Amino acid sequence: GALVLPLLLEYVRARAGGLGLRGLDVVTAGERPTRLIVVMMFALAAGVTADPVWALAGLGAVAVSALSGSIHLLWQLRRHNR
Repeated sequence: GALVLPLLLEYVRARAGGLGLRGLDVVTAGERPTRLIVVMMFALAAGVTADPVWALAGLGAVAVSALSGSIHLLWQLRRHNR
């Protein structure tokens, strides 16, 4: 999920841009900088504590933020097309 869901978010944004929906400037919870910060934070915690549970928690956090970002972006696309 942590690998596929961010790709879904980027794909939806790219398809919207390809379809000419230029007015869709939505910042979601799953943007690239957020994902990078979450991964680095949990990787640091996993390295400091030497506990792999932190790495798994980080992957889960990335998946959840990408899923919520995808839902938010799809919702805005739906509102924009009405």
